[in-house]
Amino acid sequence: MKVLIVLVGLLAVRGSELKCDSGNRPAPPLYKLCNNGTQCINYTVEEANSCYEVRHYPEGNWAAAEIEGPDKFKDFKKAWKRLAAYFNGKNKEDAKIKPVFPVGHIFFFEDEENLHSAAAAVYLPEDYQDAPPSPIGRGIHISEQGPHKLYVRSFGSKKKAPVEEIGEEFEILAEALLHDEIYDIEWGAPIVFAYFNTTSKVKRFEVAFIGKSNPEIKPFSEICKSGSRPDLRECVEYESSKINGTDLEIRMYKEHPVALTEIKDFDFEGAMDKLVSYMEGKNNYSIQYNFSLPVFTAASIEGEKFGEHHLGLFLPSYVKYPAPPSDNEIHVTKAPRRKVIVKAFGDRVDTLEELLHLYQKNLYELFYELHAHGIYIRDLHVFALSYDMIGVQGPQRHEVGVVLGSNDPEHDPKPFSDICYSAEQPELPECAAFESFPIPDTNMEIRAYHPHMVAVTPVYGEDYEGAYGRLFSYLNGSNENQTHYDIVLPVTTSMTLSDDYTSLQETYVGVGLPSNVSNPAAPLNNSGVFVFQSPAYVVVIRAFGGRLDENNALSLYKENFEKLFADVDRYHIPVSHRNIITLAYDFPGAEGPQRHEVGILIDHKDEEGTDDGDAGEEPASFAELCRSEFNQTLPPCAVFEPFDIDVNRSNIEGRRYESHYMVEVPVDPTDGESFHEAFVQILGYFNGSNVNGTSYNLTLPFITIIRLNDTGHLEESYVAMALPQNVEVAAEPFSSSPITIDQYPTHDVIVRSFGGDIAITELNDAYEKNFGELFHALKGSRYADIAMDNGVIFSMEYGMPGSGDPQRHEVGVWVSE
Repeated sequence: MKVLIVLVGLLAVRGSELKCDSGNRPAPPLYKLCNNGTQCINYTVEEANSCYEVRHYPEGNWAAAEIEGPDKFKDFKKAWKRLAAYFNGKNKEDAKIKPVFPVGHIFFFEDEENLHSAAAAVYLPEDYQDAPPSPIGRGIHISEQGPHKLYVRSFGSKKKAPVEEIGEEFEILAEALLHDEIYDIEWGAPIVFAYFNTTSKVKRFEVAFIGKSNPEIKPFSEICKSGSRPDLRECVEYESSKINGTDLEIRMYKEHPVALTEIKDFDFEGAMDKLVSYMEGKNNYSIQYNFSLPVFTAASIEGEKFGEHHLGLFLPSYVKYPAPPSDNEIHVTKAPRRKVIVKAFGDRVDTLEELLHLYQKNLYELFYELHAHGIYIRDLHVFALSYDMIGVQGPQRHEVGVVLGSNDPEHDPKPFSDICYSAEQPELPECAAFESFPIPDTNMEIRAYHPHMVAVTPVYGEDYEGAYGRLFSYLNGSNENQTHYDIVLPVTTSMTLSDDYTSLQETYVGVGLPSNVSNPAAPLNNSGVFVFQSPAYVVVIRAFGGRLDENNALSLYKENFEKLFADVDRYHIPVSHRNIITLAYDFPGAEGPQRHEVGILIDHKDEEGTDDGDAGEEPASFAELCRSEFNQTLPPCAVFEPFDIDVNRSNIEGRRYESHYMVEVPVDPTDGESFHEAFVQILGYFNGSNVNGTSYNLTLPFITIIRLNDTGHLEESYVAMALPQNVEVAAEPFSSSPITIDQYPTHDVIVRSFGGDIAITELNDAYEKNFGELFHALKGSRYADIAMDNGVIFSMEYGMPGSGDPQRHEVGVWVSE
């Protein structure tokens, strides 16, 4: 049960409708468990829905036993035995105590995968709350807990330790909390409650997360020097803004002098002694400084490990030329202007070990919240800030953060006011006009570009320099009128991806012509340049800055495209995934701030909201193809119930098919003749060529099923047709026949439908394209992982391809868990 790994993966659930019923594992009701003298802990319910309850538990004493052993999810039995002994009289008062149910199991994670410790605990009855009997021997302790809020989800199981089910229920609970935008959770301390006080085969279990009750964070007014508090220490200044819906803060720090030293072998005290010595005058000028707050620790993350750690003290802001250090292990420099994201916490810290643990815990929670809000950091440079010394009485203030470095895609892009012509900046070049619609809480905007004249040229191979040369030759007068044109920014690169999104089909670079040009000069013959009026179009854009050069430009464009694709899928923006664009307002290597953008064209929608050209023609309706009370002449079709999926794409839907018999024949997918022979075999079976001589009505669709192995390669392939739904016992095929009869269980699939009278010779290409669209639409959803695990894909035909009759083609994946 990797609860925390599950949490990091559940990031795309906002805005969808969740269905969280317990399915086939309903929990036994509490009123049957908490009666006839059996005590259960009292709590109040603040809110309840189909996904979870919000409960408030009282303060009180719990008897707790640490869970020992290598597998803390299974070794709770030993801890429970120690607890049972305590309640049965193994305590200093020889008191036999009637336990209060449920038994709690709490797990403390160091990070996403590593479990630090775990404990089993039982709430003490009211009679023993004021004076709990003292435990005897090791392994039992009395833990006093204050009032706390829990988010709880219940289920039933016949297993005594349903580890897999617990993991699944935690996943549902976490998804529901994220859907409801509840982030103030102790994700690193999941709880499992078990009600063992029943003779029923089905036990009640509950999974829960603790709602945070954050300690008071010491305010800056009690930390930093000000006009009203001149006695306090100076603090480093910054500009600040909040990230909506979080307790995170974006800060912009100015340049500031700093003294640094490497922390070797985690010797924080030794590093601090060196820095304090420098501040106390042990430097080449014997100058003493009062360092500014906070004290900071900085590190980079390399792979899954921390790189070098440095401890630092800020010098006073008035210091322009710091004294050189006499210790060569001290480095004095200016911390550059930095944009950071910070999370503050106020836990009281009495030891260095406690502080390091809290740094790690809060860094994990910071990363989680960043992911939950769609904020991705490229190069991880993390830091911790302390405004109080260890052991200080009362509230404290500590912070952790991550740097948005100058080469990070999240770094502020150069503003348009520094790029584009305006009355205030008439010397700057003109920029293409557009209307902008920013998407709140994201680094995306929707842009509607006006029609404008452009010059474009194809990129042959990867010869971008040649393409730029042709464009700029045209602008510089190499055209039929020898007219010179000023460039209009941005320089664009338009790309069309292949149907499977793995390669580029065609690439063009282009520039706009000045807005006052309505009749541009024709390009020279054979110049490779084309001039025309670009129509109005809509595109979703992600902008990024930093300093791009020839070495990092390609990787940063690719990285920002990946983030843009993830964001448009998360927010269900109906883009044309094959048509992408880059927009450059600066050439890589330019000095100072730069502005670069990546974009995806928005799908054009017709009046009914269908994809224009993306899925081909609209598929024929089931009313045109399938038997109904209004048309008994058509063949029956397999019956299904649609279900909602969180995929906002045309012609994609979830379906649940009830259990039915399927007639199957294995085929070689590379041999078209084998499909024809299989179809003939199936028709023969339906026409009575079977042991019983039973004839059946043909049903639609005609299905091709492909099962993949664990590496994603073909394992086996079948063509199939479902028997009518009312068939209870299927006739046996002849022993010499390749036909098999398979009874399919109730199963869920996700299907993409498309139309068009497609010739058989072109059908495979159409399948490939639509499978690509389906897989891309599911990318990042939970269905993608289920589909990959199942390894079953299929196509379905409701008519004869190329016949001229109404056509409905479908491709799909099996998503039953």
